[in-house]
Amino acid sequence: MLQDFEQSRFHDEETSNHCPLHEYQNAPALWQKDVMSSGFQWLIGDDGSGNTLAFARWADDGSALISVTNFSPVPHERYRLPVPKSGRWKEIINTDSLKYGGSGFVNSDLVLTDVESHGCENSLLMRLPPLATIWISQA
Repeated sequence: MLQDFEQSRFHDEETSNHCPLHEYQNAPALWQKDVMSSGFQWLIGDDGSGNTLAFARWADDGSALISVTNFSPVPHERYRLPVPKSGRWKEIINTDSLKYGGSGFVNSDLVLTDVESHGCENSLLMRLPPLATIWISQA
């Protein structure tokens, strides 16, 4: 029975095409500075009322990957996420995407603003789905 489950769930062609492991391998910010404090930065760690947190991971070349998680069953339609760098940002993983079995509450466009948030000069307005994690990186 377990073998049937493994074959149907983990070896299904549609599921295996969406494994996020390649995103990890292609994102040096997730592994280059694992043991250095300079590789990690809290962006939001005090949003108890919204049940969210966000942090940045840094690579040797100064590029960042941001992870933001909503632990609440309530979506945040216009969530203001501080970003440590200006420029264009893109969503690279959203656990609420249809390809991961979610509801499809995704961000096709992330809007950079010059509104200060949590000590960062810039911020993004984004859709933050319920019970989900989003990774973004600079485009």
